[in-house]
Amino acid sequence: MLNKSILILLLSIIAGVIAQLVLKKGTFGLSNFSISNLIPFIKSILTNYYFISWVLFGGISAFLWLLAVSNFDLSFVFPIYQAGSIILIVILSLVFFSETVSVYQWTGIFLIIIGIFLMGK
Repeated sequence: MLNKSILILLLSIIAGVIAQLVLKKGTFGLSNFSISNLIPFIKSILTNYYFISWVLFGGISAFLWLLAVSNFDLSFVFPIYQAGSIILIVILSLVFFSETVSVYQWTGIFLIIIGIFLMGK
């Protein structure tokens, strides 16, 4: 049962990260928003398959998160969810969006990994 619960937690993290990545991808070209083009702007968002994917993966992540929270103490599982999400977002943002990561950010990721290890003890 514990392995199944950990798998559910990991899938929740992955689905949440995918949701954030597709949301970021879907915002390219949407930065020209103004009140005068509100209706076309909303229409472009609602017909954007990245936005639809964001809703889908966000919903999957939320459902799996409910299952994970029901099997673990919140004080244990929430930091792991947040840390796992941060680590994956930084790494995948490098890969997919060519974002830069400073030495301070890498140091923070290293400290997060240590923290996850300590939380599991």
